[in-house]
Amino acid sequence: MPLKLSEVNTEKEYLSQFLSDRQKKHLFEHGYERLVDGRYILFLDAQKSRSIPIVRTKKKTKSERVKAAFRKAINPQIKQFRRHNNALLKKGFHCPITHLRITNWKQAHVDHIYPFISLLADFCLENKLSLGVVELNKKGEIKDDSLLAAWREFHQLNARLGILSKEANLKKAALTPDKIRSDVRYADLVPSLEFNKQ
Repeated sequence: MPLKLSEVNTEKEYLSQFLSDRQKKHLFEHGYERLVDGRYILFLDAQKSRSIPIVRTKKKTKSERVKAAFRKAINPQIKQFRRHNNALLKKGFHCPITHLRITNWKQAHVDHIYPFISLLADFCLENKLSLGVVELNKKGEIKDDSLLAAWREFHQLNARLGILSKEANLKKAALTPDKIRSDVRYADLVPSLEFNKQ
């Protein structure tokens, strides 16, 4: 079982337990980047990178659990988007940020071009909703069926989804929503792909 971050002396020591000897060498030569979405991205060599989760030592806050529940609620739409764009990946899709060629979903992430957290904020504002009053069931899902249905409909109508390489999406996650929102070039680069078709 991996050590928790609090049980090791350095972050590199924590990361090393996941890597082969060759990868450890690259870790110390090329380094790593700690991202705000709870992962590390390792620059193992010029061509490859690898992401490793940060092991949390604290329990998630109520706000974090509620946000996770809203993200979980739209998983069926994300899966539908993946199915709808399988053919595109099979032909070979180039990430608009890194220009890496993507041929399967193991190499890609579904990306919210307009950030998910901003979309959720818009939904709360429109519905005069505070995340602090949202109740969850034992599975960590939204308990109120009408709220769940309203959120899914809002996401279906307003989300702009695209495809990025894993490396690009993890780096994007390190930006604040304000930086992403003001990055017109990024929005122009990432195609908004249909996800609401059967």
